[in-house]
Amino acid sequence: MTDIDVRALRYFCAVAQFGSYSQAALHLRISQPAVSRQVLLLERTLKTRLLRKVSKGFALTETGIALHEKAQKIVGEVDSLYETLGAAARLPRGRLTIGVSTAISQYLMPSVMRSYRSKYPDVAVHIVQSYPSALTNLLIGGSLDMALLYGNPRMAELELKGLMDLEMGLVLPPAKLSKEADQLVKSNSVTLETVSKLPLITAGKGQDLRRMVDDAFSTINMTPNIVIEVDGISLAKALVNAGLGFTILAYNAVHSEVQLEDGVRFLPIVEPSMQWRLFLATHRLKPETLPMRAMAEEISSAIVSGVRGRTWQGKLLSSDIPE
Repeated sequence: MTDIDVRALRYFCAVAQFGSYSQAALHLRISQPAVSRQVLLLERTLKTRLLRKVSKGFALTETGIALHEKAQKIVGEVDSLYETLGAAARLPRGRLTIGVSTAISQYLMPSVMRSYRSKYPDVAVHIVQSYPSALTNLLIGGSLDMALLYGNPRMAELELKGLMDLEMGLVLPPAKLSKEADQLVKSNSVTLETVSKLPLITAGKGQDLRRMVDDAFSTINMTPNIVIEVDGISLAKALVNAGLGFTILAYNAVHSEVQLEDGVRFLPIVEPSMQWRLFLATHRLKPETLPMRAMAEEISSAIVSGVRGRTWQGKLLSSDIPE
């Protein structure tokens, strides 16, 4: 027996639905002769009449009624199959390597990965944690698919998408460990000139955070009073928590500690304000893959959640991110 063409079944169902070859053709967006030809071919294959002429078009014969019920199910299954396969083709899979700055990795990536893994279990993710300068070199060299960077990396090879200008502030020791800190927290903010007189704990020269600090003070022609250099945010916070000085960080880096009764304190820096731009960077010559696109969406969503939950402070930049 000759195989039945699913297309013929689809055209037959359309004629049965509308009772008209011309209306079926309009619905299917094809010519009426094409519909007539397929239905006729189906009748010849089955060696029976499926439609009969009536006063206002066409009606199903007894055999046509029996076939119509089966044909609808077959066409529906085929359509469902295409939808399933289409969705699978659009579902990210494979491998993704993303670089994340040490200054943000622990405050952002857990929530990002929790959502990403639940949605895209077929993507193997490799997270490289390092300083922005090192991540930039890895991205240009092709070792990374994408990277989250701070500052303003001026590299012609990079495609940069600004995500957020993070508000930087002064992190102060817990209550009663510093008289200077206890006096400062009586205000809602602190000027950069005042910060210049405080004992600062900050990153060593060459690090992006240190460059940001030095650049800020250069705008007011002053030099920060750096008493301890440390290449690590966790250690810098621990030293501040021990009352050994102050540091400058974004609010999201100390949100959990600020909530503690005996934790560090945070004051926004003003006159001038300090902001640190967060970028999502890719290589200009590297095509965007489905895993990359999905990761960018999850990162944007996590940042929005952080702003709405007040664990992040600053200005959203991307037009794709609703404030």
